[in-house]
Amino acid sequence: MTRILFALTFAASAFAQRGPMHVAPEALTQHVSFLSSDALEGRRSPSHGLDAAAAYIASWFRRIGLEAPVDGSYFQLAKPTLRRQPMDGFALTIEDGSTRLIIDANQVSGSLSGAASIDGVAVYKLEINDDKAGDKLTEDDVRGRPILLVPKAGVRPFALLRKITGWQPLTVLMIDPNPYADGFGAPRLARAQPGLLRLHSKEAAEFAAKLPNGLTTAKLNFHAAAPKDEAVEVRNVLGILRGSDPKLKDSYIMVSAHYDHLGRSLSGPGDLVFHGANDDASGVASMLEIASALAGKKPKRSIVFTAFYGEEDGLVGSRYYGKNPVIPIEKMAGQINLEQLGRTDVDGEKELAAYNLTGFDFTNISLTLSRAAQRYGVRLFKKEQMSDPFFAQSDNQSMADVGVPSTTASLGYEFPDYHQRTDTWEKLDYPNMAKLTNALAAGVLAIANQKQAPQWNESNAGGKKYSDIRKNRK
Repeated sequence: MTRILFALTFAASAFAQRGPMHVAPEALTQHVSFLSSDALEGRRSPSHGLDAAAAYIASWFRRIGLEAPVDGSYFQLAKPTLRRQPMDGFALTIEDGSTRLIIDANQVSGSLSGAASIDGVAVYKLEINDDKAGDKLTEDDVRGRPILLVPKAGVRPFALLRKITGWQPLTVLMIDPNPYADGFGAPRLARAQPGLLRLHSKEAAEFAAKLPNGLTTAKLNFHAAAPKDEAVEVRNVLGILRGSDPKLKDSYIMVSAHYDHLGRSLSGPGDLVFHGANDDASGVASMLEIASALAGKKPKRSIVFTAFYGEEDGLVGSRYYGKNPVIPIEKMAGQINLEQLGRTDVDGEKELAAYNLTGFDFTNISLTLSRAAQRYGVRLFKKEQMSDPFFAQSDNQSMADVGVPSTTASLGYEFPDYHQRTDTWEKLDYPNMAKLTNALAAGVLAIANQKQAPQWNESNAGGKKYSDIRKNRK
């Protein structure tokens, strides 16, 4: 009898470590429906809704049994700058001959780093049709000029924006047909790219379309008071699943997602809440269920599950973590970030039982995740036109900037309700999301159990850049 009990106990233990994952669609539904509910008011950084989401995540970490790594707490407290923009004297017009475009303050989102006083300065226009649009742009084109960016639908010029803002333009205006705009005067976290303003105006898009590329005859007049800054308190949420191997438990894999979103509109018809169900309550839900699935698997490496604030404000929360790591960066073996895993109507297609990675070829992470995905009937693939440009979009970028091999897993990049109030929980495909989450959990476990940590791919230009950062830290 004793031998039988021992055998059964051993078999149960082996199954717990090696058996299949069992993430339930209902569990994912519960997480997403709460995080994207009206009660959390869009989880703006900072807000009471964001604090409620942080408490919810921490309560699940506690329930799962994760360690609280910040002096016994799950919260990493940060005090970023909240920027309030006075509306006194706001005026924004662009004139070209007899045509005059007037932009109202409620059609603008973004913030300034100082006062604006621009009178009759010629505008430089740049159409952005792909990630090579700014290859011929020079510092002389940009410095001291107002820049008007006109992106093609679906193109997000992250790398180009960093390039342009580094050349000190007078200001940067970007046409954004997306209806999201909470008004120029709404308080917001100081962005990583100060001075970028988005114009949410059909008239502005039509006006810009008629201008030629390059330096135009159109003149910008823009006046705004200097913003007023104050410190606020927000939190990253972290929980650790301690590794079981004496040699590898001090090496960490990070599984992360951002738990903030856009808050709510100050006025307008209908529902004012930007629910953020797919972006990114879905990523948080998958992260929580991966943590639950792996809690009994005894991975060799430690896994730190992390929910970041402020991604929508320019990766503010993850950048703060990169500069103030709870776990020393040299102990971080890799990061898998989770974004937009619930909607299957993405990028103009229907994607089922499949997901992709940003910077697909930057690291060798895709090899391990792909093998795990196949066991669950899931296809891992590279979206050629989006994988590399979107690497800078999410919180994986902040860890890459300090040399940690990283990527973001997502089902797709564009979906019909992106950054709109209609991104609600009932539109997600939870059975498909559970399938992807099971595959990701198996992939994370495989990476955590590998003797060799993830590596940057030095034969790839993107990978080589971050590999050099990692080497220089040692």
